[in-house]
Amino acid sequence: MPTINKRFLLKLVLVLFAFAGALVGAHAVQARRIPAALKAQSERAAENNKPELAIHYLRQYLEFHPDDVDAQVQLADLVAKRNGARGAGELLFLYDKILRLDPARHATRREALALSIRAGRYSDAVVHADELLKEFPKEPGLWQQLGAAQAGANDMKAAKRSYETAITHAPDELLGYQRLAQLVWRGMNDAAAAREALDRMARALPRDAEAHLLRAKFELFAAEESAPGAPAADLARAKADLLRVLELDPENAEASMMLADVMQKARNVPAAHALLRDAASTYPKNLKLVRALSWLELLRGNSAAAVAVLEDGLRADPNGTDLLVPLADLLVQQGDTARTAEIVSRLRARKAPDTQVKYLEARVAMRDQQWVRAAALFDSLRNEARTMPGLEAQANLLLAACHQKLGDPASEERAYLRVITADARNVTARVGLGNLYLNLGRFDEAARELEAATLSPYATGAVIAQWARLRARLVRRAEAPGDWQKLEVAVERFAPRFGRGASELVLLRAELLAAQGRPDEAAKLLRRETATRASDPKVWAALALFASEVGGSAAGLAVLDEGQAASGDSPDLRLARAALYAREPGRVRPVERTAEHIEMWSDGDQVRFLSGLVEVYDSVGDRDGVVRTLRRVVARFPNNAAMWLKLHERAGPGPDADAARAALAKFEGQSGPSVLLCDARLAPTQAAAQLIPQMVSAFGENPTRADACLALARLCDATGDRARAARLIDRAHLLDPTGY
Repeated sequence: MPTINKRFLLKLVLVLFAFAGALVGAHAVQARRIPAALKAQSERAAENNKPELAIHYLRQYLEFHPDDVDAQVQLADLVAKRNGARGAGELLFLYDKILRLDPARHATRREALALSIRAGRYSDAVVHADELLKEFPKEPGLWQQLGAAQAGANDMKAAKRSYETAITHAPDELLGYQRLAQLVWRGMNDAAAAREALDRMARALPRDAEAHLLRAKFELFAAEESAPGAPAADLARAKADLLRVLELDPENAEASMMLADVMQKARNVPAAHALLRDAASTYPKNLKLVRALSWLELLRGNSAAAVAVLEDGLRADPNGTDLLVPLADLLVQQGDTARTAEIVSRLRARKAPDTQVKYLEARVAMRDQQWVRAAALFDSLRNEARTMPGLEAQANLLLAACHQKLGDPASEERAYLRVITADARNVTARVGLGNLYLNLGRFDEAARELEAATLSPYATGAVIAQWARLRARLVRRAEAPGDWQKLEVAVERFAPRFGRGASELVLLRAELLAAQGRPDEAAKLLRRETATRASDPKVWAALALFASEVGGSAAGLAVLDEGQAASGDSPDLRLARAALYAREPGRVRPVERTAEHIEMWSDGDQVRFLSGLVEVYDSVGDRDGVVRTLRRVVARFPNNAAMWLKLHERAGPGPDADAARAALAKFEGQSGPSVLLCDARLAPTQAAAQLIPQMVSAFGENPTRADACLALARLCDATGDRARAARLIDRAHLLDPTGY
């Protein structure tokens, strides 16, 4: 029977125990060394700016020590730096783990609160804010965050209470009032309560310029959203606050820009100009100020000054790319294509957005009358500018202008409607669409569009006058006497839009009276006005015409003599005199005498008077007078190609037409488009077939000029192509509805 070797067995057991102990000891050592190594590797990776690797090692370390709160906080910091604004869910999960392990980690809870609000986890944010407020009940920032979370959860009343509490704890802190006003205005649709909150802010911080600036911004926003008749009071409050801002901080650029905008809306352009000029001289590198001043110079009709302002801005800030596009746009309009091309090259070199380059290329195409190419560029641009409403609107407006030149009213209408759909108060689009409907004979629709344009606070007196005159014609056609009073009331409501000292409003009132068959009252109104506007020739000219309707030509001429004595000689008075001479039976007084001794006037006044005289002769069918006056224009201004072309058109075959063709040939050469147009107008029948291809080559199958359409129609008619001739005549009337 076998026996057990007890001694061997004992040794074996001891060896096994020793081996197991060694294993346990080695494991214990490794268990301590591995986590430490992982943590050290994570720290090195973080120091070497390798966040992904640092997070990886730290996660492995936390598998060994899941209760290490400091490591959890370190991991949360790494994840926050790696993700930025992304991955809020993962980070909030880490914050929750940390706060379960250590609820007293207030710094972590603050981060969790802020992230919950940003991520839209408003219920979690409310919980975190409540916990923090138990420890810090008088901290206004926490009450503001609680209010933001409650507002996000649509608990507006609770949010309002939280903001009020924040203000109670920090009555001299601007942010609390701002957030309360924003909540009650936008969240609770209570503008009065918002204004009351901002008034409290201004009383609590009477010498804080930012407080008054904030209240002014609210008043301006409220004015934009109010009814058309309401903004005056709001703008007055905004103006008072902005003046206070500039009193406390005279060099506040934002307040200067806002006050200048208020001044423009109040039609006080000189004050707005002075503000922007001073602000731009103080902050020459503020591109917004420079652009605003340039735009105002353009509105004042001083395009050269607008260009100078932009060029000064570029000298102050050579990297001011935002100034290059408006500068090039102005240069294109002035015909300086060389400098425009240089700016386009600079934009390309600076890798400017394609939209800027494409916009300028389209403007150059418009300048060169390449309407098809310009329309294609603007059509592409508007699709690329969907995220830039201002550029998209501008592209559509210019696209409409291209389609107008191309004789495509349907596309022109669509372009305007796209602008109006995005901005119902866009004055330019409304007026453009109204004029389109006028040209198409859709008068009621035109009146509706112009009336919609008047509702914008940016509508000028000229827009109001155009709408009122059209409405007067429609009322007279409808024979609705009750509508006259409504129209007069509407005009009076818009009176501030005409600006200080402007005569347009009183002239419009007189026209409305005359349209009602009351020229005697119109004359009395203007007579009263001459007492305060004795030096305004427009008022005297209008008074003379209305007086002639009541008392005959002699009465009108007497008024003109009186007006000339009071205001001096002027084109307006001369044209009114010419119109009265032309109306006299038998034409006892020759109209030609009104054109004597005008050499001392400026070139602009001379051209304006002679062009008006052409219209006077036209109105009475005096073709000889028209030609004679056009000869006088080209004699004074021999480089005016447009007038030579007009003379050729009106003179017909003869020496005047020959002289006009010769002058145009000097400008363009014998094969120039204007010379070709002259030949097409007077070509004999046998030469028509030969000229048609030349005309098509110069002006296209569908010319974008009405005079070219008519000349080509004449040639087609001479060759027997009556259908094409009729189509071209229709196109001429479409391109220039009132020209022929």
